[in-house]
Amino acid sequence: AGYVMTGTDTPGEVGERAIYGTAVYSNSLVTAETVNTSVTDAVNSSLIRVDANGNPSDTGTLWEINTDLYAIGVLPPGYTQLEWIRSSGTQYIDTGVSGAVRWVGAGQSTAVIDKSQCLLGANYKSSNNTYSASVFLAAQVGAGVTTWTIGTPSGQSDIPATSYVEYDINFDETEFSGTMNNVSYSREALTGFTNWYIGMARGASTLYYFSGKIYQQKAYQNNVLVRNFVPASKVENNETVVGMYDTVTGQFFRDAAGGNFVAGPAVGN
Repeated sequence: AGYVMTGTDTPGEVGERAIYGTAVYSNSLVTAETVNTSVTDAVNSSLIRVDANGNPSDTGTLWEINTDLYAIGVLPPGYTQLEWIRSSGTQYIDTGVSGAVRWVGAGQSTAVIDKSQCLLGANYKSSNNTYSASVFLAAQVGAGVTTWTIGTPSGQSDIPATSYVEYDINFDETEFSGTMNNVSYSREALTGFTNWYIGMARGASTLYYFSGKIYQQKAYQNNVLVRNFVPASKVENNETVVGMYDTVTGQFFRDAAGGNFVAGPAVGN
């Protein structure tokens, strides 16, 4: 009569263990309403809509398990967790991270590029003997090259610029190595780098802004998680501010250029 029976670790016992999420431990049976809420939350926080090629799409007809999305409620009250934030090509986040780091994240360009763009990058010198520490889109002048790249244009992949990409790259002062869309890449690094940014890189005299969607970004140093950037928004002075909430430091990072990102769909909606 409106209740659902649950089980425990001991065969034959019922009514003591929740089946998922918000259905907390109990010594009695769980209401059907609680179970329904739990299952709904499970779908909303664990699945992402994708197209026929497996790329995230707001109008996709397929579902994919998204293990990178945190459960609803991970952010403090007052914040809305988003699937992604979008930069128009002038917004970026100063992560406060410097030096060697392993980055795990995802992004997707939403513009036809006519110059190189950095989804993730650091300060670096622009010279023939220096590699840029970055994940970026290379628009190679005269060659028509518009693909995702690690480092410089010589580190080209065969992934088209507008493709959704996931990456797990370790950047240190001897080598850049890791995967992009599950394909392994490795190349030599010749110099140090500082001041990591999301949505931009700084060359000797040029800023390489990114136009597109930015998903969750994680940074590890010495195998320790130092940043876990979750796309988010909050209301300040009756205006919605869009950026990324870092669950490690408990700080909200907004556009360092003084503007505002565009908010993607709220997680769970």
